[in-house]
Amino acid sequence: MKKKLLKSGITALLFAAALPMTALAARGEWVQQNGNWMFKYSDGTYATEEWKQSGSGWFYLGQDGVMVTNALVETDSNYYFVNGNGARISNEWRQAMDDDDELRWYYFGANGKAQKAPASGRTSTVEINGKRYAFDEEGRMLYGWVKADSPDLMDEDDENAWIEADYYFGDPEDGAAAVGWKELDVVDDNDDCRYWFYFGSNGKKSRTARKTINGVQYTFDTEDGHMLTGWAAATSSNATQAISPDTNVKYIRNDGSAQKNSWVWAVPHEDYIKEDYDDDEFSWWYTNGSGKVYTDEIKKINGKRYALDQFGRMQTGFVTADSNRHHVTKVADTDEVTETMLYRSRFQNLYYCSDSESDGSVRTGYQNIVIDDGPRQFWFNSSGIGSTGYISSIGKFTMSGMVLCADQDVDNYAAVLVRKDTAGFEIDERMNGLLYGSAIRTDGSCVLVSKTGAVQKNKRNLKCDDMYFCTDKDGRVTYAGFEKQAK
Repeated sequence: MKKKLLKSGITALLFAAALPMTALAARGEWVQQNGNWMFKYSDGTYATEEWKQSGSGWFYLGQDGVMVTNALVETDSNYYFVNGNGARISNEWRQAMDDDDELRWYYFGANGKAQKAPASGRTSTVEINGKRYAFDEEGRMLYGWVKADSPDLMDEDDENAWIEADYYFGDPEDGAAAVGWKELDVVDDNDDCRYWFYFGSNGKKSRTARKTINGVQYTFDTEDGHMLTGWAAATSSNATQAISPDTNVKYIRNDGSAQKNSWVWAVPHEDYIKEDYDDDEFSWWYTNGSGKVYTDEIKKINGKRYALDQFGRMQTGFVTADSNRHHVTKVADTDEVTETMLYRSRFQNLYYCSDSESDGSVRTGYQNIVIDDGPRQFWFNSSGIGSTGYISSIGKFTMSGMVLCADQDVDNYAAVLVRKDTAGFEIDERMNGLLYGSAIRTDGSCVLVSKTGAVQKNKRNLKCDDMYFCTDKDGRVTYAGFEKQAK
């Protein structure tokens, strides 16, 4: 059986106190030679590299037979420590030089053996005086970042060691496992960062995407375990700071709790909308009950509707959406919209969102909006939709929500071009503007409207400059000429 005596890192003390020696007549006795204690057998030989008992204490004899003091001793693959009197200690911390000539901490339990990593080769913590510690296979106390599957010190020069590690055991002079919340300095993507981590009662770092602690739900990066703040992509099983348009985006307060059911005024993450990030462009976002940002829909919030684009940014100006209020697309800001754009596009689901930065809610009813061509009146239904066609509830025609009415700077009346071969008022697809004066037809394809957009039904001799117009019960023009018609 191989036995090894390791060097002590502490200066040997004088063997000042006399040991209580008991003569063992059958086997031998303790003797002192040249100031050193040795164990002499009855046959005259001396014990070497073995333990001998005296009273209640155990003592180790080295290769030369001399009792060892103040040293780390390895026997039978276990480590022990003998004090200045040579007695094996128990339930004590001691520092000693290891094989690499490094001064390391050891803990020696009730049986005198140094605590060390289990045979499984995994890191395991043990409670000592109310704190948890871990040791390597040679009994040395671990410190710093440590992996669960490798009870060894990680490379202290590796700035990314914290990412793979599962435990944090403090500094070389402490070594107590972090338990509960711990704020630590790390280097993340070449940046110096200070992150919060949560360690369980066994000292293991939490990598759970969502964890409720003291009644508050927190989100952790499932790759490296740090508590996420600001923008994050998170599901019930995965969370990361790296986000993209196809992920479940959350916004997390600086205290780690999710921003729930509330508006967030923020610049997006660099990976999410790089242009806005580079321009330091703030936007409003709204989160649901789990902190997730609503995206790509006309969403009713606190009694009002808001248009949220594919990223979740609250929109202002004109937007469109499909019949289910999804696929929100920004058309343009109000001052960029032209009549030509509205006629050409003929939006069926056009919404107008207030230009107010503090409240970009979808507007309903009549709205006076200044577009590129000047002030125009629009009408949006109770759902906020401005459509193209005849709106029976108001008795007017609209084009992408814009009320079709005569321009008072041109004439008092104008005509909307409709399909004459269709029952009802279906706007002719060829119409690209209102008709005035001699351009107004009498073949049933023109419906006369006033400066307010009201359809002129059963009218006789409405005068526009030098012309007169007559309409039927539906408002279709039946006469247009320079001669006044007899009643």
